[in-house]
Amino acid sequence: MFSSLASLSFQLTPFLAAIEEPPTEQPAFPWMSIVLIGGLAWFLLIAPEKKIRKERTAMLNALKKNDSVVTNGGLYGVITRLDDESVTLRVDKDVHVRVQRGAVAGLPNANQEEAKESAAKSETEDK
Repeated sequence: MFSSLASLSFQLTPFLAAIEEPPTEQPAFPWMSIVLIGGLAWFLLIAPEKKIRKERTAMLNALKKNDSVVTNGGLYGVITRLDDESVTLRVDKDVHVRVQRGAVAGLPNANQEEAKESAAKSETEDK
């Protein structure tokens, strides 16, 4: 009977030694990967969106009378009156449309100037 207990304790010794050892310190890799993914999300998703939103807000605040604009619906017009919340556009000779200020998508003249500048840059780079 003692021989069976001795053999049992001899068989359990490696397992008991593993339990009694203090746990090893975990590497910082999992935390570093979480921080890295968060940083990538910031630079790829959040920061560009903040920049675009800031530029759009500046454009909407800089609108003035007689500016040519295009709305989100594709309507081209000239601003005849501005309020805090709305913009009145002259679409045709005697046709005026009132839209929300946020419905203004941009200035078509500014987009044309940017396209001309980028075309001029590409022509100079090709030469």
